[in-house]
Amino acid sequence: MSLKITHKYSTAAGTPPPSGDIDVGELAINAADAELYTKDTAGNIRKFQNTTTGTADGVNFTQAGTGAVQRTVESKLQDVVSVKDFTAAGVTPNATNLAQALATNKAVLIPKGTTVNIHSSDLDIPDGAVIKLDGVITSQPNGGRLNCLGSLTITGTGQISTNRSGKSLIAKKGNFFMHGITVGGGPLNKQYGLQFSPESPGITSIRIEGCKFHKCNYAILRSGTPSASAPTENVVITGNVIKDSGGDGIEWNRGDYDKNIVITSNVIENTSSTISNAGFAIGVACNGAASLADPNIPAESNKIIIANNVINTCFQGVHVETSTSDVIISNN
Repeated sequence: MSLKITHKYSTAAGTPPPSGDIDVGELAINAADAELYTKDTAGNIRKFQNTTTGTADGVNFTQAGTGAVQRTVESKLQDVVSVKDFTAAGVTPNATNLAQALATNKAVLIPKGTTVNIHSSDLDIPDGAVIKLDGVITSQPNGGRLNCLGSLTITGTGQISTNRSGKSLIAKKGNFFMHGITVGGGPLNKQYGLQFSPESPGITSIRIEGCKFHKCNYAILRSGTPSASAPTENVVITGNVIKDSGGDGIEWNRGDYDKNIVITSNVIENTSSTISNAGFAIGVACNGAASLADPNIPAESNKIIIANNVINTCFQGVHVETSTSDVIISNN
């Protein structure tokens, strides 16, 4: 003889049993959601979530450390967004997937082993974006680039290799910080590295540290038309390794209104002169003849420091031209 046990139950989806309907230790079932409920000794209704339809919102998490407060696992997991959150399983992430992740306005992770192929489209990176790049951002040959619309922080151990006959990443305003990233690696003369071409109100600060640049025509290039309304200020380029450039390693060009530029402790090797008038480890050209009569350019404020860099096998080591800026070159 079989024995049938029927628990208290509800068929209304998303409806837990009222506390007064079940006793401590008794089970109740929501038949619509296939979820179990019970009452603990404190009189609280507790849910056993269905692993098929349930979410991490029903599971609690408490960080280690004094003062930590309880939150849900779902909330914790949403602290950082991964590009894979917007990419179907088994599919290579593309520009659309990365743009969707960046649109959340949260830090975006590109995990190790993940390649984002932006193909032929330029990808606009929103102002204030934070990217943790441990994978690769690439494109098809002569394809798209990363176009910063404002401030950007990009750190990690990953690589940007867009195979573009133009700049891989271009920044025009706000603050720019890059640490630990490898740029380049594609065919020589098919990829530039970073370009800074300021637009009003200018670039407030740049810090590039601990990065590697390989086989870039210009690893780091400042270009554009000089403008008092769009200066670049507070620049530190330090601790980077730049190798096998087709043009210049670092070229700070047209920076007539720029201020406080420090280029220090970099290793620059094997810059060739495959591009006309290039092949410099570090090139500086500020305050050209056309701007010398502009009273908005205070000569004493345009200080550029080039110091403690290791330079090997370059067409020229440090090249300075048409510059009335205060250029200090020391111990290279």
